Amino acid sequence: MFLNNQKCKSTGISGPMNTTKILIVEDESIIALDIKSILTRLGYAVTGIVITGQECLREISKNRPDLILMDIKLKGSMDGIETANIVLKEFGIPVVFITAHSDKSSLQRAKVTEPYGYIVKPVSERELYTTIETSIYRHTIDKKLKESEIKYRTLFEQSRDAIFLSDIDGNIANVNQSLLNLFGIDEDVIAKKKISDFFLNPEEWSRFWTDLLSRGYVVDHNAVLAKEDGTQIQVLITSTVIHSDYNLNGIQGIIRDDSERINALNELIKSQDEFRSLSEYLVTVRETERTNIAREIHDVLGQSLTALKMDLFWLMKRIGREQKELHDKTNSMSELINSIIETVRRISSDLRPGILDDLGLSPAIEWQAEEFSKRTGIECDVDCMVNGLNLDEKISVALFRIFQESLTNIMRHAQATKVNIIVRYENGQIELKVEDNGIGINKDAIKNSRSFGLIGIRERAFSCGGEAVISPNSDSGTTVQVKVPVRQEN
Repeated sequence: MFLNNQKCKSTGISGPMNTTKILIVEDESIIALDIKSILTRLGYAVTGIVITGQECLREISKNRPDLILMDIKLKGSMDGIETANIVLKEFGIPVVFITAHSDKSSLQRAKVTEPYGYIVKPVSERELYTTIETSIYRHTIDKKLKESEIKYRTLFEQSRDAIFLSDIDGNIANVNQSLLNLFGIDEDVIAKKKISDFFLNPEEWSRFWTDLLSRGYVVDHNAVLAKEDGTQIQVLITSTVIHSDYNLNGIQGIIRDDSERINALNELIKSQDEFRSLSEYLVTVRETERTNIAREIHDVLGQSLTALKMDLFWLMKRIGREQKELHDKTNSMSELINSIIETVRRISSDLRPGILDDLGLSPAIEWQAEEFSKRTGIECDVDCMVNGLNLDEKISVALFRIFQESLTNIMRHAQATKVNIIVRYENGQIELKVEDNGIGINKDAIKNSRSFGLIGIRERAFSCGGEAVISPNSDSGTTVQVKVPVRQEN
């Protein structure tokens, strides 16, 4: 016996690396024993010898072989071809026919069983070895292909996305159930259609098809398709050209219904627009209220305090020098009134600086920068090049509030010693740039949803049709740059 990779001395043939189990189905005992002897010398394991189809099926159930050598002509009610047909359907074991008859009718019948080879009696050792090895190899490959096909078919049929296969002209060759469900169409109807039939706009189909054939693929192509009942659906199509032997021979594609995402996106955009409108309305209301409160404080409370100071001055003139205690008290009261008047002016300016309404954006920014330097000791270099530019009140207020918020952030977080402020008008838009030499802003802080000051800056710029960019400088510090399109008011 020659096992594994040993060689048979008579033929020089190497035995199989792994012992292959073979069942012999042959009703001539001498031939069967001869075949068994050859197989044993070659290193194969013979699980048994049977003479009828019924015995073959029973033997398979007891001791499953890897391959069956089957005589076409067998005794009993089933010949080798009928037996091989059952083996193929129920067990999937490869069969090699052994026959002394090579008539056309037998061979034609045998083809139905998909045999892995034919060996003509008398059996040659070399031919037997070659046929067995090639049959086992072919069966292994066929098994892997079948498993791969099952996986592909499972993925194809169970995919929630609509999948199609077509020829190079767009004629549909195969689709899965999800595609039938998506378009509400029957399988027999879709077999007569082309992919182009689902496109609502012929020009859109032409763009898609041209792009696909020129590039070889498309990814998430946005299109509007029509269902069988005429309902329109928004979809994303990912498709690939299939090549075979360097030739185009088909198209495969995935169609994903994007209507739900589009609807959700539209709702989100609508919600965002409503939120921004509400935010803009609240800002307008707040600015109006601040203006009114500032005016009331300045005009009413400020005038009352001024009148009180005048009355006190009148009273001080009538107090004699000898009444030193009363004289000192009135001086103290005068200083307190002055302090209150200054506080009223500061509160009024913080609420709404009158200089912004009376003189415009440029003087207001210069005044605010000077006040900021006084309070913090941080040097401010202001370069305003918009004198004489008559801006819309909404834009002036928005830019001024953005400037105030930028200074507040610098005071709280930047640890800066100097701030450069540039305001200029160029190419139909006004630009405000505030740059400090502090520690710089963290990139995470720029994107943080709780950085309400930065969000306010961006939203104020957006409300005027502009944009705001907050970024750390390359060396140190932070830059707030705002650009807003403007139309000068005459």
